[in-house]
Amino acid sequence: MALEKFTASGRFRRISEDLFEIIRQENTEPKDGTQAARKLAVLICKDAASRKWGPKWLEQAGFTTLIAATQADLQLAADSLQPALLLVESGLRARNGEPLHEWLAASSLRAVPRLVLCSSERDVEAALECGAVDVVRKPYNWQVISKRATRLVHSVSSLLELDKAQEALGRALNYANDARQFLQRVEDIDPLTELPNRRKFSETIDRILNSGHCQENGLAIMLIGIDRFRSVNDSLGHAGGNEILAEVGRRIQGCLAREDLLGNNNGGLITAAAAKLGGVRFGLMLSHGGSNQDLARRAEVVQSVLAQPISFDGQSVYLGCSMGISVATRDGDSAEHLILNAESALLEIKKRGGGIRIFRDTHDQALVRRIELERKLRDAINNKALQLHYQPLICNQGRELFGVEALLRWTCPEEGRISPAEFVPVAEEAGLMVEIGDFVIRESCRQLREWLDQGLPPIRMAMNLSLIQLLRGNIVRTVRESMMDFALDPALLELELSERGVVKRDPEIMRKLQQLRALGVRLSVDDFGSGEASISYLKHLPVDTLKIDRSYVSGCASDERDQVMGMIMATLGKKLGLTVVAEGVETAEQLEMVQSWGCDASQGFYFSPAVSSDQLAEMLRKDNQL
Repeated sequence: MALEKFTASGRFRRISEDLFEIIRQENTEPKDGTQAARKLAVLICKDAASRKWGPKWLEQAGFTTLIAATQADLQLAADSLQPALLLVESGLRARNGEPLHEWLAASSLRAVPRLVLCSSERDVEAALECGAVDVVRKPYNWQVISKRATRLVHSVSSLLELDKAQEALGRALNYANDARQFLQRVEDIDPLTELPNRRKFSETIDRILNSGHCQENGLAIMLIGIDRFRSVNDSLGHAGGNEILAEVGRRIQGCLAREDLLGNNNGGLITAAAAKLGGVRFGLMLSHGGSNQDLARRAEVVQSVLAQPISFDGQSVYLGCSMGISVATRDGDSAEHLILNAESALLEIKKRGGGIRIFRDTHDQALVRRIELERKLRDAINNKALQLHYQPLICNQGRELFGVEALLRWTCPEEGRISPAEFVPVAEEAGLMVEIGDFVIRESCRQLREWLDQGLPPIRMAMNLSLIQLLRGNIVRTVRESMMDFALDPALLELELSERGVVKRDPEIMRKLQQLRALGVRLSVDDFGSGEASISYLKHLPVDTLKIDRSYVSGCASDERDQVMGMIMATLGKKLGLTVVAEGVETAEQLEMVQSWGCDASQGFYFSPAVSSDQLAEMLRKDNQL
């Protein structure tokens, strides 16, 4: 709905069209291969040897040379020509008596790069102080000068192109930021009831929890599930059901003004908010400093309000509701935990036929699970039960397999495969991540050496690097010793850094990254775009590769927002000279889209999931093609 509102306004389409035009212009500008026109060099000198040999060598270097001797000649060139380079003798003077190369620094030709022909060390110093881009000293070797002239013009041209690209990218990012802010405002609200949605509700709860007010005044989360709504939808139709839900939202919002619901909170700060959480679920956040009995009484106020009949199309519609309640910080210290526990209570009471239930959990199941998982994980480490699988990295141009990403896998004897998303946070909390991370690095290096010893082609090995490893482990020593133990070329190793782990630019982290880079290994930013930090941190990181987060790739074939954001990130990476990899490519349409962005490589199920070392070796044997 948020995207529909934005698109209907016409603003998003204008932003998208402008962005695509910026990128199109960048991609269609003439490159070196089409810039065949000879460049004009103006030689301003009186030295006979220079006037003889300079034009000949400059012509061989691709220049057309115009010889000038006076300020008047230069003014004529400035009015009618567009010189790419000025070569001026330091001893020549302007009409006012100042050195001619100094006069050029303030003239209409000041933007043209100047190479000054100097007779002495003093001339060299004076020329550089006046902004000369390059200087040469007598005796002049025009073969060398012509080569320096070529490099000089090319360097200045490259800088100008980079400035234009940065300006275009800046405009694109400004457009994208406007779009992001607009969408963020729209997406905070449920379009049907105009109540805050679940995301905004969670943000509000977390803000109150972090402010400390909940410790002072107490906070209760009430989840409201509308009973028997399916029969309402069946009888009134979808449109009628939506009108009923809109009225329910208005009534719940109206509850926030009822004194019998809010109470006086013993004179403390009263906090209240309502939200639409999806489907037929609503939420209330209330100050709560009383007993469970008081909380139940206040929940009954909401029930009584929603029990009143709703008039629709000449008939009365009767609804009821069930409620699940959790209390901060007794039942959780985050919005996610509190909402989940309130949902648990709601589901439990619905199983019993409906009513009100306050969450009770004498045994924190999440804590029990974490303790159990930590024990099993320690056993897995001791028994060497952790494994690595390898997901191919595919070049978008030739479709060759040029590298792999090593991914951690754990198959528990009692539970089967356990997702890294579940056990990695436990490992970090339990202080196991440094040991696990060192295992990943050494095992990846060992496996790469094994493949090489089998005669398989050398490929890049990418390994995920945990923030914990950077902060607490001796990651530089681990990488250096692994490279040496298995005799690996460091250029074959790439360490992937989570965007969230490096955006703060902690000095210690930055120092270790520089040390890793000095070893010769490659560094990449993983899941780029998934964090909320400014992109300006990229210029401070010594990285080689940018991996666009799969969340932008998964919807890029159909979602115009993902297309625009993906193109911006890919263009940014290319302008910074980075290799750009698209993560999570699963369809041919997605592959075609990321190729249009200019991504160098792709990774995802379209090519292959993560596979065992033997399966990966078999892929490499099939002449390195998928």
